[in-house]
Amino acid sequence: MIDDDAPVHSADDEPDDVVDQALVSLAKELAEQLADRYRIEPENAYMSFVESWLNNRPLREQAARESDHRRLKRTRAYKQAADKVKTITYNSLRKYKQQTQQMAEGVDALGELANEGVDPKDPRAIAARERIVASHVSTRERLPDLEAFLAALFELAPEPTSILDIGCGLQPLLYPFERDGGVTSHYLALDKDSSIVAAVNGWGRLVGGRRLQARRWSLSEGFESVIGPESDGIFSLALGLKLIPVLARQERNQLPLFRDIPARRFLISGARESMVKRRNIERRERASLLAFADALGFQVLGTLETGSELGLLLETR
Repeated sequence: MIDDDAPVHSADDEPDDVVDQALVSLAKELAEQLADRYRIEPENAYMSFVESWLNNRPLREQAARESDHRRLKRTRAYKQAADKVKTITYNSLRKYKQQTQQMAEGVDALGELANEGVDPKDPRAIAARERIVASHVSTRERLPDLEAFLAALFELAPEPTSILDIGCGLQPLLYPFERDGGVTSHYLALDKDSSIVAAVNGWGRLVGGRRLQARRWSLSEGFESVIGPESDGIFSLALGLKLIPVLARQERNQLPLFRDIPARRFLISGARESMVKRRNIERRERASLLAFADALGFQVLGTLETGSELGLLLETR
């Protein structure tokens, strides 16, 4: 019985025979195709699969029998190997948290720094925060447009004294408490992922006091237990960043729950490009945001637009 998993070649080895040279050439070609289709650089795509590609016995045996690359690419062995690479790449890119170990290490570092009582502007704190943020797709893809996003946010909703962040992800770690967000005295972040809640609370300890807090929460729970700091129990601003279009596709029946959102204004947004594929989805996302506002009777107060994101500021009450 042939052991397909038995290693026959390491990615660190030089391709010193005809088969290796052929497979390396085909791997680089496939990596270029992946980069054209998905949001990944060719070099990263290549390094993610080349070792398993070179160690694929059926593919190696087929390459040894067939020297013509065009005919080799039509064989079952090549197609199966290529399909496996494409599936693994796609599924990997679809994960919001791609580097769970990296995130865990960052959270541990924040805890140690909080115990020391360091300032959030300390280089060690900033480095830990960056490690955490880089592990999450949705937050990481906002980084190139972060300043534009924050400028648009505070232009639309200046001086928010309290914020409710629904499905927060790691966005609270990027909130500028020391700058335009200095007036924000209460930031409550909600997410169903316990590791994200731990990361936000870790950063919250550095920010100080009860200013930034996170708790584990699912939309199905509703907003009855979510109470804001203002006299009527609401927040001045709620955030639903890149959230509504996803819910509209996956949990549409939950959307009416937002009628009870405890906030005067609600900033919702969507992505302009697919998280995985290099495909513009701006029209679809904008239509989803507008349909949500119309269905729940919210008034559109303004729009937000950056290179990677578009949004609507809604009046909820």
